[in-house]
Amino acid sequence: MGRPQKEKPQDVGNEGCGLPTVREGEEPMQFGRFSLDRFQAEAITALGLGDVLVVAPTGTGKTLVADWAAEWALARQERVIYTAPIKSLVNQKYSEFSARHGEAAVGLLTGDLVLNHGARIAFMTTEILRNMLLAGESMAGVGLVVFDEIHFIDDPERGMVWEECLILLPHHVKVLGLSATVPNGRQVVEWLRWLGRHIQLVVETERAVKLELFSATVRPLKKRLRHRAQTPSGKPDHNDEPVLVFAVDDMGKLPDSYLPALVFAFSRRAVEEYAREHATRQRYLAVGELEGFGPELNASLTRCLERGIGFHHAGLTPYEKITVENLLVRGLLKVVYCTETFAVGVNYPVRTVIISQEAKYDGRRVRPLKVREVQQMAGRAGRRGIDEQGTAFLYTADIAPYVESPPEPLQSQFNYRPDTILWRNGNAEQLTELLEKSFLYFQKHADDELALSRLEEGEAAEPGLPPSCAHRQSGCPAQSQFAEANLKNLHARRQGLRGVLLAAGSWPPPQVSVELRWLEQEIAVLENRPGGQPTTRCSRRVTAACRRRLRQAYERRHARLLRRLALPTTLMREQLVSAIGGLRDLGYLDERGVTGKGERARLIHIQTVLLTELYYSGALHGLTPEQLGTLAAAVDAEVREVGWLKAPWPKKLRGELNRLKSDPRVGAVVSETVGAVVGEWIRGGTLGMAGRRVMDPGDLYGYIRRGIDVLQQLAQAFVEDAVFVGRLRRAIALLETEETAPVLASLGTPDGIRASRTSAVTPEPEESDRGD
Repeated sequence: MGRPQKEKPQDVGNEGCGLPTVREGEEPMQFGRFSLDRFQAEAITALGLGDVLVVAPTGTGKTLVADWAAEWALARQERVIYTAPIKSLVNQKYSEFSARHGEAAVGLLTGDLVLNHGARIAFMTTEILRNMLLAGESMAGVGLVVFDEIHFIDDPERGMVWEECLILLPHHVKVLGLSATVPNGRQVVEWLRWLGRHIQLVVETERAVKLELFSATVRPLKKRLRHRAQTPSGKPDHNDEPVLVFAVDDMGKLPDSYLPALVFAFSRRAVEEYAREHATRQRYLAVGELEGFGPELNASLTRCLERGIGFHHAGLTPYEKITVENLLVRGLLKVVYCTETFAVGVNYPVRTVIISQEAKYDGRRVRPLKVREVQQMAGRAGRRGIDEQGTAFLYTADIAPYVESPPEPLQSQFNYRPDTILWRNGNAEQLTELLEKSFLYFQKHADDELALSRLEEGEAAEPGLPPSCAHRQSGCPAQSQFAEANLKNLHARRQGLRGVLLAAGSWPPPQVSVELRWLEQEIAVLENRPGGQPTTRCSRRVTAACRRRLRQAYERRHARLLRRLALPTTLMREQLVSAIGGLRDLGYLDERGVTGKGERARLIHIQTVLLTELYYSGALHGLTPEQLGTLAAAVDAEVREVGWLKAPWPKKLRGELNRLKSDPRVGAVVSETVGAVVGEWIRGGTLGMAGRRVMDPGDLYGYIRRGIDVLQQLAQAFVEDAVFVGRLRRAIALLETEETAPVLASLGTPDGIRASRTSAVTPEPEESDRGD
């Protein structure tokens, strides 16, 4: 298969677009009450010419560029789509723009929740945009798509979503990518140009607030190095490397001048235990200074908050998380213990970041933190307009790799999903074309493409005779190899004679001195000739033989490069052929393309094949709304199963699930533990009580909201089955309660909570609202 040709992007003029051009020496550009920084003005100007990727440290104001671009597109009567990887960030931006433009102009789409679908500016998760593009939804009126946190293209589970969006998005739609950590931004931009997009890279390396990253061995923590525990065999673990171990006592050493602070830990249990222990040892707020917490907060969190200490992780309910976030923004919390998810999205005002360990469990193994991960967390330190410097401490014996090493480059996570194949009607050529436009293909081929191009250019100039040939005045390879070997031998002989002279002292043998002088002359002659090669020409016979050897070497290298270029495509094509074959066997595809079964299946984006097979097997027919709700919440949930928990599912459904789980073509993932806990909640429990022994309420909330999304997708796919859709609607009503209603972010103190003061370090809007 031939290599894809690069499309040349068309230049887009800046005339008449209303965009100002910033020139050196001019007054800074203004946006509202803000004077734009250099990189912000540069990015805004570049948007007049096409797409822009903005890479700038946390807290410098990247999202201000997105706000300007959105305002500009709206002024041109164009729709704007703003995507983000997490719902909390989507909700935050929705709340901000609703307050600015009114709810009628702003929409929210997060799968389980749709508000004002046709709004002029729509905030959504990136998966929603991907599903819209796969379904062929028109982008005719869309002028701008913002990809916040675009570095999620590197996410092992979800990165493919970003690639599909960037490949499928029409070129008339401007793209604005935002991130603090895209070390190979130039490569990402070259890939998008390769796809035909006219895109510029804008990089800002200077932070608005200087950041210093230290090991916890320095002041003010002065943490001592400890050695790892010995293994049961008596041998030291990890070669007895010295490590730093975080302890809550360390926070007592932290002066008030370093507060407020975030402390990152890598498990929910550690986050809560650290906060509770800290609250028993220290109080930052006077008794009664913060009170009025309602029953919506768990008692442990309430006790911590009353002392000016918080904790934050994905297992908390949305109301609990928003309460902690808002109190931190108001300056009422001095220390917040949190997991890594707090490093994504809104820039909360803290002066210091403490990273409690140098390794984490990533779902498969315990590994050292990446430089990119440390930078993402440490970047939260330092408040613009308030702090002259942000400080971060990492519990590591050697801070140098995290300070001196560049962050790891983003890597493609391209793969084929069943709904992608079905929307392409199982057409192998179209799906292969998708692969050949992917970031994976570009990354694997960029260097080899260049090497092959240079090799072919050299061969075209004079076949079989590279620049090193004697007929190009610089000696042939055969003589070059001989000269190099001869020079090496002369150096060895010279070294040996010098040793003899040293051993002889004041009376060296005369023949040794003569031979050494001769060697010095020979070495000088050989080394001073061009390339260290003889200048004599080869005979015609030798030249002909050399031509044959060079041709053979060229053909071997050319074939090797072609094989390397074809390898990723070959492997992915094998996986694609297998996936298409599996879908044909199950009746989703036939010789004409997608079948009626496949047309319904491609409207389901979560566990596509599993849910469709369950419907066509009859296992879903006859299920009660409660059983449908528990199944929808349990689909695609990967949790540690608890054997004694049983979901309220009938025997037929269990048997079909067991059969499909054993079929590799289905890829079934469903958790009976989640089904059981959701069933307990439906029958009268609360988020905090149902499954309290096995599941955090925030997780339960997430499974219920995703269950609503699954039920809505099933209703759309099988809309002609009125009886089934009716039961789906009743199941949604069971899951959609006041307790599980979406909680949108706000910037005020949560209702009912009374604060006797607002911290004096609360940032002024002119500085803090510049965005992340």
